[in-house]
Amino acid sequence: MIREPYQGGPALPAGCRKPVVLCLDDERAILSALHRVLRNESYELFLTDQPEAAFQRVRRGDVSLVVTDYRMPGMDGLEVLRRMRQIAADLPGVLLTGLPGETIVARNFRPGEFTILHKPWDNDQLKRIVRSLLEPSGRDRLPSEEPCKR
Repeated sequence: MIREPYQGGPALPAGCRKPVVLCLDDERAILSALHRVLRNESYELFLTDQPEAAFQRVRRGDVSLVVTDYRMPGMDGLEVLRRMRQIAADLPGVLLTGLPGETIVARNFRPGEFTILHKPWDNDQLKRIVRSLLEPSGRDRLPSEEPCKR
């Protein structure tokens, strides 16, 4: 399942592009929940349950943030995020998990490498994390990106 990009939230001034938040999960219910939580924010959402579609979108060079599940068939979310970082070195990521943090750390997760958010998540906390990771001061802007003010 690949959903077409969703242009949510308030309009931005001409010439400004909305940050693209890519959400990857093998469960439709989780993708729907992420859509419900983030759809009214000023982001373009790209939701998919296919890792290859997510990699293709990252290769386009317009993804600002990745939110992915940890436990998925074929490739876990930590590996997904690490491979995406090979494509886009500074791409921030949020790893959703129902596992205890110690379990992920034991699987070669380096603290600070990505943000971990435990399921069930608090919607306001998810929004705060996404906003903070998308702040221009929180990451390096691409040369083509101009700061946009609403």
